[in-house]
Amino acid sequence: MIIYNNHEHCRLCRVHGSVFPVALAVSVPVGLFCSLLKFFFTRGLLEKPTHSLVGAVTDKAAWTIYSGLVGFLLVFRMSQAYIRFWDGCSAAYGMRQYWVNACALLAAYIRRSKSDLDRVQKFQGKLVRLLSMMHAVALAELEELNVPSGSPETISAHHFEVMDPVGFDDDSLRIIKSSTTKVEQLFAWTMHVVVQGAEEGIISIPPPVLSQVIQMLCKGLDHFKKSLQITYIPIPFPYIQTCDFLILLHCILTPLVMVEWVNNFLWAGILAFLQVFTIQALTQIALEIENPFGSDDNDFDGEEFQRDMNDHLALLTRPSIKRLPRLGRHALEEFEFTEGGKSWRQPLLNVLNSVGGDHNISGRKKMKKNDIRRSKVWHGGPVEKFPEDDESSDLNGEEEKAKDLSLAEEDTTEPAPEPEVTERTLEPEVTERIEEFAVRPPWPRSCFTCCVEAGALGHVNPVNAQATLKGDAVT
Repeated sequence: MIIYNNHEHCRLCRVHGSVFPVALAVSVPVGLFCSLLKFFFTRGLLEKPTHSLVGAVTDKAAWTIYSGLVGFLLVFRMSQAYIRFWDGCSAAYGMRQYWVNACALLAAYIRRSKSDLDRVQKFQGKLVRLLSMMHAVALAELEELNVPSGSPETISAHHFEVMDPVGFDDDSLRIIKSSTTKVEQLFAWTMHVVVQGAEEGIISIPPPVLSQVIQMLCKGLDHFKKSLQITYIPIPFPYIQTCDFLILLHCILTPLVMVEWVNNFLWAGILAFLQVFTIQALTQIALEIENPFGSDDNDFDGEEFQRDMNDHLALLTRPSIKRLPRLGRHALEEFEFTEGGKSWRQPLLNVLNSVGGDHNISGRKKMKKNDIRRSKVWHGGPVEKFPEDDESSDLNGEEEKAKDLSLAEEDTTEPAPEPEVTERTLEPEVTERIEEFAVRPPWPRSCFTCCVEAGALGHVNPVNAQATLKGDAVT
C-alpha cells in the first residue's frame, strides 16, 4: 500500500502505483488517431463517409445517452470496488485486534498466577507464538488466492516475520507445513492451549472471562473468514464482461464523434484523449482496489501489519507491562481542585517533558517516515509545578525512586534454577550437525517459511542446540 502525504505537491508525478501509465497507453493512441483522421478529412486526403450509420453514431442525443450509461456503470463499479476494499481492510484489522485483545486479557490474569514460573512462561510463550504464526498464515492464505503460481516461495506473506517459530518442535512444524487448513489448525491449537491452561490452574481466570477470551478468538477467526470471502468471491462475471464491452465500444466510437463535432484537428484529438483517459483511469482504479489482498502496489500492506502484530504481542511479555503505575505524593484526590482560580489540568506533553528519557513517537507513524518530517524535541513552555514543590521535595525524589525499585523487585519472582546436565557422547555426524546449527545466533523473529522448512528437514532448533550437546532432551 502506498502511503502519501495530503500536503505534498508531487503526487501527479508519481508512477509507482499509479493507473496513469495504463490509461495513457490506451488514450494517447486514440487521441492521435482522432487528430490524424480529422486532419486528413480537412485537407481532403480522405473522403468523409456519408453512410447513415455515421450520422446515427454522431447524433448528440444518442451519444449522450450512451455516454451516460457507460458513466453510470463505471461509477457503480467504482463504488462496489471501494466497498470491497474498505470491508477487506476493516476485517483484517478486526482479526488482529480481537486476537491481540484476547492475548492481553490472558496476560492480565497470568500476571498473578500461583503456578510455577516455568509453566507460566511456557504457556505465555506458546500463546504468543501461536497467535503470531496464525496471523502470518492468515495473511498468506489471503494472498495465495490472488497469486497465479501455487509455489510457497512466490507468496510474500510466507516471508513475514513471526515470533520465535523455531521454539516449536519439529513435529509441530511438520504438521503445520503439511496442513491444507493452516489457520484452522493453529486456531484449534490456540483454543486447546487456553482451555488447558485454565484447567491446570496456570491462569486463574473466572469462567465468564474465559468465555469472553474464547469469543474474542472466535471473532478474530470470523473476521478472517470475511476477508477470505472478499478475496475468494469476485464481482460477477456478466457485469464485468458487459463493462469491458461497453468501454471497448466507447474507445472505438469516441474518435468518430469528435471528428464530426470539432472543427480543429488538434482539439478533436485532445477531447478524444480526455474522454478515453477518464474512462480508462476509472476502470483501472476499480481493478486495483476491488481486491485489497495481494502483491500489487495498492494492496494491503501485510508485512507492516504483521510487524505491528508482533510488536503488540512482544509488549505483553515485557517487564514494563507487569509493573503497575503508582501515584506520587502530589496526586490529587479531587480533580476539580484549583489554586487561585487555576486548574491543575495540564497538557500531556508538558508533563512528559518534565521527566527524563526520550519522547518516542507512535510506532504506527513509522509507516509515513519517508513522507512526513517530524521532531522528537518539544519547544513549548515549562511544566507547571505545585506550590509546595521546592528544593527539599527534589531531594526526597530519590527516596521515592528507591522505594519504587524495591516494590518492583517484590513483584518479580526468582527464576527457577537451571537443572544440572550430564555429559554424553553423540555420534560424530550428529555432533557436527548440531555444532553447525548452534553457531547461529538465536533469533526472536524469523521467516515462517524458513522455519517450517528447517523443521521438516529435521534440523535441530538453535535454542535447544547447546542443551542437546550437554545431554538435555529436546522438547
